[in-house]
Amino acid sequence: MVLKKGERECTPCQGGCWYCYKIDDDVGWLFSCEFDCNLHQACLENNINNQCAEDLELDIFKREFQYCL
Repeated sequence: MVLKKGERECTPCQGGCWYCYKIDDDVGWLFSCEFDCNLHQACLENNINNQCAEDLELDIFKREFQYCL
C-alpha cells in the first residue's frame, strides 16, 4: 500500500476508513452509525460506482447515507 504524506495505515476499529484502511486529515469523512466506523466519502463513491457483485455492507451504507439504490 502506498501512503501519501499525512496518511497512515489504520484498521477501521482503530478509526481508519472501512474500505482503504487509511487515516488522514483530509475532509470528506463519513461516520456510519450502523457499523460504528469511519469511511472516506470518496471510497464509498468509488465502491458504489464499481460494484459488480452483491455487497450487503455497501447496500447498508447506501441506505444510511441516502444514495440511490
